[in-house]
Amino acid sequence: EGISLSKLSLYIFGIAKYSSLVMGCLSKDSAKRNSSLRVLLFWALLSILLIVIAPSNVIFYLLISLVCVTEPLHFFIEMPEHYGCKSISLERYENTRTLRDASLLMRLFTNWNNFHVEHHLYQWVLPEDLHLHHDKEKSQRFNPAFNSYSEFYSYFIKEIFKQGVSQ
Repeated sequence: EGISLSKLSLYIFGIAKYSSLVMGCLSKDSAKRNSSLRVLLFWALLSILLIVIAPSNVIFYLLISLVCVTEPLHFFIEMPEHYGCKSISLERYENTRTLRDASLLMRLFTNWNNFHVEHHLYQWVLPEDLHLHHDKEKSQRFNPAFNSYSEFYSYFIKEIFKQGVSQ
């Protein structure tokens, strides 16, 4: 089965994230519901503040930039860290990977998020110091290793062509 273009679009533009947030608010699980409601309350308060202080065209442009720029950029930055990894696990290494040899430009652009395994393990460490905690064996224990973003995206594009894109 190929990669679904419609499903991929839901993730690229953040629609899956926001629908998950709404579903969390409707959940019978009180912890999930409370967590989702707090996030929704924050966004509601921020939206009310914007409506009060900003002209309507500013709000419109902010929403357009969120959907067309911010969400897709965030998706394409995060995808190499998680694509092909186990999504739910108690083991902190299984749902992420490190792209050890990312260029300085990509490290700056992603706030050193290329050391994502280390970010999950040492959340109190400054991002630019995460490389000091890199352990090659641990970071490659569960997931396919990619040294850079270009290596990952070469793999991903080949996967799309190999599997095909479905509607």
